Parts: sequence; structure tokens; C-alpha cells
Amino acid sequence: MKNKGDVAMNSEEMKLLLDLADGMNVLTNNVQKIVTDMQELKGDVKIIDRRLTSVENTIEKIDARLTSVELTIENEISKSIKILAEGHMGLAEKAGNMHDDIEEIKDSVSILKFVQHAMAKKS
Repeated sequence: MKNKGDVAMNSEEMKLLLDLADGMNVLTNNVQKIVTDMQELKGDVKIIDRRLTSVENTIEKIDARLTSVELTIENEISKSIKILAEGHMGLAEKAGNMHDDIEEIKDSVSILKFVQHAMAKKS
């Protein structure tokens, strides 16, 4: 008969306790592995965060350069194109006027040739 303070166990109870202890060891090992994996993930996340910060900094630099290029196009190149177009219009107008002058010169040369030819026949 067992007294209140007796700790005697039968073989079945002992086997259950050993199985329970083995299960606890496996569980403890699994938890330790999970903790190690989590620490590795934290390290990987820190690396990714640094790389992302680097990419963001690069994008900010590219954005600043793009803004500079846009301003240059807007303020300098557009004005230069406008000035060039205005100069081209002036040249086109002068060329149109020169056409009339050339026609007058051709007429004058034709008259002079006619007069020269006529005077050469008289002599």
C-alpha cells in the first residue's frame, strides 16, 4: 500500500515520464532552432533595410538630377529654340525679299545683254 509521501512508480508511469521528457527535449530543441532562425532573419532584414536605404538615396539623387535637366530644358533650351525660330523667320522673310531683287537683276541683265548685242550689230 502506498503512503501519501511515497514516490514509487510502476514501469508504465516511468515510461510515460521518459516519453514526456523526450518530447520536452525535442520541443526545446525545436524552439532553440526557431530562435536561431529568427535571429538570422533579423540579420537578413537589417541587410535588406540598409540596401533599401541605399536604393532610396540613389533614387533621390536621380530625381534631383532629373529635376535639374527638366529645368535646363524648360529655361534654357526652350528659350534657345524660340530665339532660333525667330531668327529663322527673319531669314525666311529676307530670302523672300531677295527673290524679288534677283528677278529685277535678271531683268536688268537681260536688258543690258540686249543693248550690248544691239550695239555690237551697229558697229
